[in-house]
Order: sequence, then structure tokens, then C-alpha cells
Amino acid sequence: MTAAELEPLARGPVALIAAFVLGTLWGSFANVCIYRWPPSAAHPRGRSVVSPGSHCGACGQPVRWYDNVPILAWLWLRGRCRDCGVEFSARYILVEALTGALFAVAWWFAVDARAALEPLDVRVVRFAIGAAFAFVMVVIMFIDLDHKLILDRVTVPSLFVFYGLGTALPERSWPDGIVGAAVGLALVRVIADGFYLARGREGMGYGDGKLLAVVGALMGWKAPLVALFLGATLGTVVMVPSALSRGRRKPPAPPADPERDADEEREPDDVVTWQDRQGAAVALGFLAVAGAVAALVPSARVAVAGVIVLASLADDLIGITAPRDGQGDGHEAPIEDREEGDPPPDGAEIPFGPFLALAALFWWFAEPYVMVRLAA
Repeated sequence: MTAAELEPLARGPVALIAAFVLGTLWGSFANVCIYRWPPSAAHPRGRSVVSPGSHCGACGQPVRWYDNVPILAWLWLRGRCRDCGVEFSARYILVEALTGALFAVAWWFAVDARAALEPLDVRVVRFAIGAAFAFVMVVIMFIDLDHKLILDRVTVPSLFVFYGLGTALPERSWPDGIVGAAVGLALVRVIADGFYLARGREGMGYGDGKLLAVVGALMGWKAPLVALFLGATLGTVVMVPSALSRGRRKPPAPPADPERDADEEREPDDVVTWQDRQGAAVALGFLAVAGAVAALVPSARVAVAGVIVLASLADDLIGITAPRDGQGDGHEAPIEDREEGDPPPDGAEIPFGPFLALAALFWWFAEPYVMVRLAA
């Protein structure tokens, strides 16, 4: 069949359904990566996603091939193992459905919405790149949610793969990905090191920088800036109510210590009041929006550096990630800095990585339309 004959089929509902089904299959594999790749006490370097095959974690029985059908298998098994009856997390069906939906959206944006702009073969390549990017972002997102880690085994290969894929896009040239990756790494490096020098504790993990480097390697230097600010805005919307609620609760008084000298001078507790959090939340909201504008509007770019630093300070105050034993935010510390097999940090809230991943996915789809609007 010629491209002209394939065009109606590619832009029809059958193609969207096929993209969704393909996405659920990759979502099933994403579940395996999310479950096996992070380090644990028994497997400090993670586990293979190839061997052994899918099996029940409780009874060890292999999952039958007909129970491996994405989404449907979870429904007809009612979320339980066929052999021992143990419940499976609804996370499995969520990841499969989310990945399927992202593949369908990637198909529509790449193949259908751009039909008047590019030939079909270029649009199919664009879909393949977008689908691969969605898969990696889903894996990063859920591993970070579970373990407060962005794994090098995901970001480092992705950095090189997406740089190469980015050069296949007609609007990208080979320097774009290099500059984009450098901007992504530098953003977080400057924020993290600057925050540590200013406050004497960690404020942002380098894992975020590697994630933004992947984003920049694919989409160029604007993408890490936009992902950072949109991620901060989304994090504000999601986490501020929780932060304010925690701040209003009066912390319990420490138990009396009869052996302690009553006249001994005590250092003041490092307590952030809910008023502090409220002010920081408002600041972060305005700064994040201003930063997104600064990343897009040439006349406002001079404000980017100051916005980044202030947004980082506000992020720490509103508690997107809670302190870990007084040694930082407990979020995405480099793997070598954390004991292998450690459980997720106590008291840690939703980490920043998922917000960055969601913002990056949004920008992948929205960038062409936003840039056309700005040019107009």
C-alpha cells in the first residue's frame, strides 16, 4: 500500500486503538521495570527484567500466558493471584492504562494533528520517539514515587538514546541535544550546590538533573527550563494543601528529661511554621509561572537565574519533599550516597521527579503549539 492509501487508516480510530493496545503492552513491561530495577536488601543492584519470568511474589507460581494480558487479566482475576489468591496492587492496571493512553495521545499528536505538516513516514518516526519518551517517563515517575530514587540505569542510557533520536526530528540539529542536556544538568547542579552553600543542607537531588538532561537531550535547551517551572507549579498545586495542613498541626512537646540540667542552654528547634509555608507556597506559585514565561519570552529571560534559585528555596519550605533525619530532603540522593537496600526515607512526601516527568511529557506534546502561538 502507498502512503496515500495508508493515510486514512493512520488517521482513523483503528490506529488510535492499536496505539493504545501497544501502549498497554509496554505498560506491562514498565511494571516489571518499576518492580525489579530499584535496589533492595536482597538485590542491592536491582534485578533482571528478563529472568525469571513473571510470577507471583507470594507463592512463586509463574503467571500463565493468558493471565498476562494487560488490563483485562487484572480485571478477570479481580486483582488476585489465580493460585494463592493474594491481592495484586491496582498500580499494575494504572501503569498499563496510563502508558496506553500516552501512546494513543502520542499517535494523535504525531500522526493525525500534524497531517498537513509532514509526510506519514516522518510522523510515524515522531510517534515512535514520543512513545519511547512516554515509556521512560512512566518508569522514572513510579520508581521515584516508590523509592525516592531516579536510577542511573534509566537516565544514563536514555540520555544517549534520546539524543540520537532527537537528531531524527527535522526541527532539531545535532548541537540542540548537547546544549539541552548541559542546561538540564547545570540547572539542578547550580540549584543543589547553591542551596547547600546557602542553607547548609540538601535542597534538590542530582537525579532531577539527570532527568532534565534526558529531556534537554531530546527537546533542546528550552525544555529543561519549562519542565522545571511547570513541574514546580504542579507540585505547588498538589502539595501545598498537605504542607499547610501539616504546618497547622502543633508538634508534640518533647518528653521531659529529668537528668538534663534545667539551666542548660537549649538550641531553638528548627521548625517551619504554617505561615512560613503559606508564604513560600504563594512565592513558589508566582515564581514558577514567571519562570515559565521567562523561558519562553526572550525579553524576560534575564529573570531566569533568580527565579530558579528562589523557586528552589520555596520548594524546600513548602515541603514537596520532607527532611530525612535532618540531613536534607530525602529525595533522589545519588544512589552512591544511600546505603543500598535502604527503604524509602521516612516522612518523605511525593518527590519532585514525577512532577518533572509529567511536565516534560506535557511539553513534548504542547511545544509546537505554544511556539506557534508565541511566534504569532
